Formats: sequence, structure tokens, C-alpha cells
Amino acid sequence: MRIIPLIIAVVLLATPPVLQGQPGRVPRIGLLSPGSPSAATDAFRRGLAELGYVEGRNIHLDFRWAEGRAERLPVLAAELVQAKVNVIVAFISSAAKAAQQATRTIPIVMVGVGDPVSLGLVASLARPGGNITGNTSLGPELNAKRMQLLKDIIPGLKRAAVLWTPRNPLHESSVRRTEAAALVVGVELQPLKVTSVDEIEAAIRTATEQHAGALIVLGDPLLSRTRIAPLALERRLPTTFLERAGAEAGGLISYGPNMGHGTCQRK
Repeated sequence: MRIIPLIIAVVLLATPPVLQGQPGRVPRIGLLSPGSPSAATDAFRRGLAELGYVEGRNIHLDFRWAEGRAERLPVLAAELVQAKVNVIVAFISSAAKAAQQATRTIPIVMVGVGDPVSLGLVASLARPGGNITGNTSLGPELNAKRMQLLKDIIPGLKRAAVLWTPRNPLHESSVRRTEAAALVVGVELQPLKVTSVDEIEAAIRTATEQHAGALIVLGDPLLSRTRIAPLALERRLPTTFLERAGAEAGGLISYGPNMGHGTCQRK
């Protein structure tokens, strides 16, 4: 996460005075997320403070949380544009797309976007172009690695389920890549589509009834670890998550970027 505050600092320093509003105005940083406040939010504040940007002193943070309702993101992004923020920090793919659709002039810093090129957020990783920069979580590639880890931990694994939602623009490609990885290690993959929180329990029940030996949960605020982990534990279904908090909630392992430290984590 530390690289993101550094990018924001560069953006603020490079922002022309005309975009900063009246002289002496405290720069406003807008944060857009499909989820809720988390440890990553605290890490973001710490990273800014390490660079001399302290909320309430020389910056103003304007948060917009969708609380798991991704359909709200376009409205929330528009609110940040109307608030005349100097930069928008967009957490994961759905927020970055909403921000891109809301403005082509305000700088956007994306965080943890799985495949920004295929989503049309940037022209390339080397030369993003436009008004978007930031980092990528390499989500689709990591899903294949998680499949391999499951097979290493459970050598006899023959069938695994993957929990995904069509509300996430990257999940269809992530499922395809996970299927390809499963084929390589001799595992049959069972995709389970979820469109609302109410469908999660039924999906996990289906996985066990169809003899899945493990569950892969793709990263998305809708697929809540606090809801999924206990249900999977109850059915003795080993589960892998993208974030460390998933393993801490009861999952078997997690493998993905550590949003608090900017490194890849494995637990």
C-alpha cells in the first residue's frame, strides 16, 4: 500500500494550481471503494502521514463506500467529481471503472486492480496514458497459483469449486484461468455464480453436495470472508481466499497482495 501514497504525493505536486482551486485550499483526496472501511484504509492513512500528508492538517480525505453494493459506485464516483477532489483513489476493478466513467480529467489512482489493460483502464502497464495510474494485484494470475497451492496441500484433490460473481468485471476471465490451471493439475473445476449475499449459503451447500473437495473464493466485497469461512468450516470444506483476513476468518490458506504492506502474502 505504501506505493499508493507516494503516487498520490506525486500527483498532488504535479497538479496545476488551476485544478487545486483557490490559493491555500487544502488538497482533497477522494477514496472510492465497493466495500467498507478496512485495515487497508488505516495503512493508506499511515502511508500518507509518512510522506508528510496528515488528514485535517494539509489534506482532506473524502470517503465513498459502496458497502458491498457495486451498483452504487457510479453515483458515488459522480459525487467525488462534484466535490472537486484533486485525485480519486479507486480500490479494485469495479471502483476504478466507475471513476473512469465519471471523469477523464481528474487523476485516478487505482489500487489492486487485477487486469487494468483488459478492462480498458490503461493502454499498457508500461505506458498507461489517460488519467489513470496505480498498481495491479495480478488477480487472474494469482488465482492459477492458488489452484496449484490447493493441489499441493491436498494431493488427492479431484474436484474444486470456485465462488465468483458476474458483478465483478474480472471474474469471468479469472474463472477461465483457474479452469486452465485446474486442468493442468488434474482437478475438475465447478464454477458457482453468486449475485447476492443471500445466494452464498446455497452455493456452498451445492459445492459439498456435488463432492467438491475444496473451495476457491475470488476477491470481491460481495464474497464476504466473514460469511463464507464459517459456512465452509461447518461443511468441512477447505477454502482459499485472496486476502489474509480470509485465512484468519477460518479459511485454509490465502494467497494475494498484502494491502497493508504492498507485498504478496501467503498464509
